Amino acid sequence: MNEYIKAWTKYLIDHWGLDDDFAERAAALVVYCSYYKLRPEITSGYRSDKEQAFLIDQAKRGNPNVHTPLPVGKSLHGNTTWWGAPAALAMDMVTSNPAIAGYLAKQLGIVWAGKTDYVHFGARRGVLS
Repeated sequence: MNEYIKAWTKYLIDHWGLDDDFAERAAALVVYCSYYKLRPEITSGYRSDKEQAFLIDQAKRGNPNVHTPLPVGKSLHGNTTWWGAPAALAMDMVTSNPAIAGYLAKQLGIVWAGKTDYVHFGARRGVLS
């Protein structure tokens, strides 16, 4: 299973802009969700300020597919390294059973937003515990 987690970690860093340490935990979550046939589908990783502002606008317009996003600069999706490279500490992932995915996330030290934003998985207040 470790080889799958390593491959997913690289993918999450390279294609979704996740922080290296968070990507390893997120990769384990994806692999475990797949193992338990929860059909994980990642929908968001790193978001620029412009992308975050667009989501805020969509939420204000009543788009039912957008959960209440945090203000620009406050979302863990917009985290960067000190030199400005993407290093998101959150990802959005749809699964067939969010409650089980949330339970698995907790076991891996990942925070699940719960029923209010069931696709959101992230680090605790920006810090990996």
